[in-house]
Amino acid sequence: MAEAALSTMPGGLPSVQDARYAAISAAEAGDFASAATQFAAAVQLCPTDGALHEQLAQCLMELEHHKMAVAAAETATALEPQWSDAWATLARCYLNSGQLRSAQQAFSRSLTLDPDQPEVHAELSEISNLIQQQLKRQVGLPGLTITVDPAGQLGPGCMMWEAGIRLAQLLVANVSPKAATATVTATDSPTSHDSTCGCKPNAAQHNALASAGSANGLEHVQWPLRPPAGMHILEVGAGTGIVGITAAALAAHVTLTDLPQLQPLLKANIAANAALIRAAGGTAAAAVLDWDPVGTQSEDVELLQGQ
Repeated sequence: MAEAALSTMPGGLPSVQDARYAAISAAEAGDFASAATQFAAAVQLCPTDGALHEQLAQCLMELEHHKMAVAAAETATALEPQWSDAWATLARCYLNSGQLRSAQQAFSRSLTLDPDQPEVHAELSEISNLIQQQLKRQVGLPGLTITVDPAGQLGPGCMMWEAGIRLAQLLVANVSPKAATATVTATDSPTSHDSTCGCKPNAAQHNALASAGSANGLEHVQWPLRPPAGMHILEVGAGTGIVGITAAALAAHVTLTDLPQLQPLLKANIAANAALIRAAGGTAAAAVLDWDPVGTQSEDVELLQGQ
């Protein structure tokens, strides 16, 4: 057994070096339970050693103790924020625990620190594809494509916020009876988008939509929402554009505004969804927070939208 290799310091405690050696030996032998025990012992002796936390996280992943693995990997990155391997391990821990967007951000951080990681590039690409598929199911628009800046270098506006996803869901559900039930029951399960824009949910679906809005911090929204088709909407703080683009894909005419540094991302997402918006008869345009350059005057706006 690997434990037999442990020597002790005065007082009967094993040394950090011996605990690490025993843990590595156990891991190489495939005994991840013993390895995790020894890495945990080493961490107790030297809690500021980021490498020990990262190695513990790897063993916990092998044992499918995903929450504990995430905690160990998060500690490793906190202790060694410039270590790309620690961020890659954290990303895999997030992935195994089902936290796709957190995994995407951690992989992106790893590549920012060390771009020469082909395996991590491949893993990031795979996760990004999974997130796109998940988003389409959640919102209920099969053709929707939204890109984010996983590293968060452009600030909070470049990330995908749950509030934006929920509001996009509610816009689609208010137009599509099929999506209404899916929105409030199983947001991660496949949903169908009913193309009959303008149809009205029944009373039970209205109640479900109102309950969903209340549960997601949208108590102030007046239910039922007016279908966005044909409306002129000004979105403030559009970020990635998920809400405004969804409205445009439901035949609204939307001006999406945000800070200057977010314009390239916002415009790229509008362009990626141009066919979807055009097919619905909507329009979308990006602008900075100074709205006048795009000719949108306050009296022309029927809905002021924000996240």
